[in-house]
Amino acid sequence: MALASLILLSTSLLGVTVPACGGDTTARSSYMALLTEALACDDFWVAVHATEYMIDLGHTTQAEANCRERLSAYEAIPQKRVGLWRVQYQLASAEDAKARILDKLVAAYLAPEGPDRVHAAETLAKLRFCFNALDQQTLRKDREQGGMMGAFVTWGLSVACDRQRLDDPTRLLDLLNAGAIEQRLAAYGLSFLGKPTAQQWQVLATAALKETEEEPKAYLLGAAYQLYDTGYTADATMYRQVRAQLLTLSHSNVKSVCMELCRALASRKDKAGKTVLARLATSSNTDIRATAAYALLKQYINE
Repeated sequence: MALASLILLSTSLLGVTVPACGGDTTARSSYMALLTEALACDDFWVAVHATEYMIDLGHTTQAEANCRERLSAYEAIPQKRVGLWRVQYQLASAEDAKARILDKLVAAYLAPEGPDRVHAAETLAKLRFCFNALDQQTLRKDREQGGMMGAFVTWGLSVACDRQRLDDPTRLLDLLNAGAIEQRLAAYGLSFLGKPTAQQWQVLATAALKETEEEPKAYLLGAAYQLYDTGYTADATMYRQVRAQLLTLSHSNVKSVCMELCRALASRKDKAGKTVLARLATSSNTDIRATAAYALLKQYINE
C-alpha cells in the first residue's frame, strides 16, 4: 500500500481526536491525551508503560502521581510489584533510593523459588544493572536453562559494569541463532545496549532481513533500526532495507509487533514513520495507542 494512503487527517477515538502528524500544539496535546488515558487503564502493565513514557518525556509530576495513587497498590502483588519498583527506580533522584530499589530487585531475582525471578531479571537488565557481580552459580544455571530467564541473564551480563567500559553485545548476538524466544528477547535486549560495531550491526541486520516469522522479525528489525549509526557508511543500503521492511509491519494484527514498531520509530526522526505512527495512534488497543503517541512525541524531540 502506498504511504500516501496511510495519511490520516483526523480520527475521533474514545473522545480523543488524533490529527495528522505535524508539529503544532494541537497534535502534541492530542498525543498527550492518549498517554493520560493509558495512565488510567485498568490493565496494570498498560498503566506501567504509560507511566514510563511520561517519565522519559519529562512529565514526572503526572508519572509520580500515577505511581503514588494507582501503581503503589501493587506493592504486595508478585510480578506486578516488579513493575512498580521499575517505575519507582526511574522516578528516584537520590542514589540511596535507587540503591534500595535495586536491592529489592536483586533479592527477588536471587530467591531460588521466588515468584518474581523472571520479571526481576528483565527489569534489572532494562535498568542497566551489571549481572557480573551476582552469584556465578545462579547465573550459570539460569543461562543453561535457556528460554526467557536465560535470555534476560545473558542481557544483564552484556551490560557494562562501569562507565569506562562499553557494553558487550557478543553473547546476545550469539542468541540470534538460538530458539524463537531467545532470538526475540536477544534482539529486544540489544536495543537497550550501546551502539555495536559496524560488523556486529551487520550480523543483527542480516538476521532481521532473513527472518520470516513476523514477531521475531519485528524485534530484529526494530533493534537494527534503532542501533544503526550513520557512520556505518558501508551498510547504508542494508539499513534502507531494514527500514523498508520495518514500515511494512504497520498493518500487523499482532500487538507485540505494533509495539516494537512504535518503539523503534521513537528512536529517530522519520517522516514516513510519523505517518505510520499517526495511524497506529488510532488503534483499538490502548497500549498500542499510548506507545504510538509516545513515539510521535519523541519524534518532535528528535526534530
